[in-house]
Amino acid sequence: METIETLVDNYRKEISAYALNGNDTAEAFRIKYLGTKGIVKAVMGEMKSVSPENRRTVGQLLNDFKIFTEQ
Repeated sequence: METIETLVDNYRKEISAYALNGNDTAEAFRIKYLGTKGIVKAVMGEMKSVSPENRRTVGQLLNDFKIFTEQ
């Protein structure tokens, strides 16, 4: 669970830096993070490796990350 939390935290920092730099277009950002093979889907796929007792906590973390990325 700690690795998923660390991964999400690192991506949040990357997204914040991405927004500040404005180097690429919004479409490139959408594809990289929210596309079919994007980072958000890849991180969401890690739910299958989470133990049942931690799924609720990790699920909330991942949903917050997805909402953060979409904004």
